[in-house]
Amino acid sequence: MNTRMLISKLPPEVLLLVFFILKDACTLDAREKPDVHVLDWIRVTHVCHSWRELSLSASKLWSYIRCTAPSDLPWAIEMLHRSKQSPLSVRLDRLDPTTSPIETHKIAGLIDNLHRFREVDLRNFGSRALVRIMDQVMAPLLHTLKIDCLPSRLVTFCLSNRMLRTESLRKLSYVNCHVDPNSEFLHGLTHLGLRQAGTIEDILCILSQTANLEVADVGIFEPSEEGSDHLVVRSAKIHLPALKTLRICASTCDVATILSNIVAPHVLRLQIFALEMGQRSPTENLVSILRPLSAHFLVLEHGSVPKTTKPSPDYIRSMRLCISKVDVLIVQAFKEAFSQEQLSENGMDPILDSTFSWELTWMKTFKVEF
Repeated sequence: MNTRMLISKLPPEVLLLVFFILKDACTLDAREKPDVHVLDWIRVTHVCHSWRELSLSASKLWSYIRCTAPSDLPWAIEMLHRSKQSPLSVRLDRLDPTTSPIETHKIAGLIDNLHRFREVDLRNFGSRALVRIMDQVMAPLLHTLKIDCLPSRLVTFCLSNRMLRTESLRKLSYVNCHVDPNSEFLHGLTHLGLRQAGTIEDILCILSQTANLEVADVGIFEPSEEGSDHLVVRSAKIHLPALKTLRICASTCDVATILSNIVAPHVLRLQIFALEMGQRSPTENLVSILRPLSAHFLVLEHGSVPKTTKPSPDYIRSMRLCISKVDVLIVQAFKEAFSQEQLSENGMDPILDSTFSWELTWMKTFKVEF
């Protein structure tokens, strides 16, 4: 590039900052726009020799590795080398369950560097492949782990201490697999997301090991109609003092069970997607969910707040119920005392946002949000 041009006079650290901003923009756009590739930013390194040398000298610039197709594997290996010893953020997507042995070997080559991984996102892997990949893994830097396993009726992948050793894990998300509730890495979690076809007892055991949770996103698929009205209440409550957000997608009875067994702050924000099952009426199911939340409601005497009482702003003061479709009932609660006219407006931020549905298929589309 012509050295007389103003852009050539930029300090290297400023130019590198531009490269990082461009890379982050491409990474975000690639998630939403199919015509944008996560590696499109690399074109800027082809402008001139000096820009290429500068980019190669910054190992963190190559620390986000995304391999969503077999054609991405060569670039993934190259970026692994260019990142040197920088902590890595890696997404691996095994789109084809019949991936060739050569490609599986290359993926295993990436996993061999798991001691450098800070964020890992594994998608569309079978249970057997995950068992081979995550066998006695030491991951001292691992902060975020996401596993989206292919559903299988024969083998269900279960993450445990034997497979993963880490003390730094703070965010864990898993779909179509299980986690051993005795796993030590659960104790440090601040974010937990799960989608599984398991029993409510399994979910409660997991929650009981995560006292530091701030965000929980729980989904229980394929609830059984038999015994769906049975409310499970543990002898000891599950205390989650740091919990700020709770999102539940399950049968109404399972939602009520979770809410009945946890003790959380009043400032907790709830988002509930409840599937109507069993023989009880929708009103009874609604009451079964609202009853565990009674501590959040402001107690009124004769329709007004006593003058001697200073209610906490974290309590629920107004609610809105509406039917968006024939088979969907929406219940929202607010910590402000809104009028009927205000409740009919949009844009308000509810402290409780719940949806009751009589249709099973929509539950399959919900994904962990963090």
